[in-house]
Amino acid sequence: MAPAPLSTEEPPAPALVRIALSKAAAAFLTEGRVRRLIDLELPRSVKLAVEIAGPLDENGVRVFIDLPEPTYVTIQVQAPSRKVDTRRVNVSGLAWDVAARVTAIAVGESVRAQIAPLRKRPTKPREPTAAERDAAARRATSFGIEGSAVGAFLPAISGGVGGARLSVAFHHPWLSEELSLSALGGDSHLGRVRYVELGIGASHRVWLASGVRMRFGAIAGLANLGVARSAAISAAGGPESGFTARAAAKVGLDARLAPQTWLSLDLEPGAILLDAPTGSRGAWLGAALGLGFEEILPSAYQKD
Repeated sequence: MAPAPLSTEEPPAPALVRIALSKAAAAFLTEGRVRRLIDLELPRSVKLAVEIAGPLDENGVRVFIDLPEPTYVTIQVQAPSRKVDTRRVNVSGLAWDVAARVTAIAVGESVRAQIAPLRKRPTKPREPTAAERDAAARRATSFGIEGSAVGAFLPAISGGVGGARLSVAFHHPWLSEELSLSALGGDSHLGRVRYVELGIGASHRVWLASGVRMRFGAIAGLANLGVARSAAISAAGGPESGFTARAAAKVGLDARLAPQTWLSLDLEPGAILLDAPTGSRGAWLGAALGLGFEEILPSAYQKD
């Protein structure tokens, strides 16, 4: 038969007090007098036992009064499952009846302290560990914002563009959606190129280890492409700016720098449609290095 589990609940408050006095204390304070005074000081919820001793398993408070030296009375009080409360009362120069009353008041205070409910310390909320954050990130929605340095080579115009990108994303267990704004510029054989794009993307994240993950997805963008043509090329005519679109695959690697901060490297091979103003199509060979902040909703840490 398995033993009964130990109870963690606090036992009921004691309803009995037993008092014992040393010979020296009983002679100085007069035992009968001090017991009557203590009975008056006790709370109504407890009563004073006549006997000084009783069963060892009873739910009672035990009091011992001693006079180890002529000027001090020592009081020891203990309730079940509590530490001993020890008090010293200075009775120097007091008559025996006054000393008895002062001792009774001290005993009453100690008994009240011993039978009072224990105060439980408030527990501080525990911060989630890195492993718990990773597990929550895989199953819960989170919000992220990232700033990136972006560069791309466009073989069709024999040039490249570079600049900055700001993106926001919502991450779900299986799919992440991203919205971005890019401002790029560079040189080509046509002249200076200005490229401003609004992009949307989707990706799936695969966790390789705690704080390391890969992303696989795609991105599409609608952009305004402007070309500051050289004098020779401008003579041939053609618009200086126009809208174009691109589509690219996206492969990324993320590394955690801090609990909510990530460093990312993305490769974006794809194609761009340069219908205006260049009238040509070509490849888009891009890469981005970014620093992002990601916040997981607090509800993600709650157990199902």
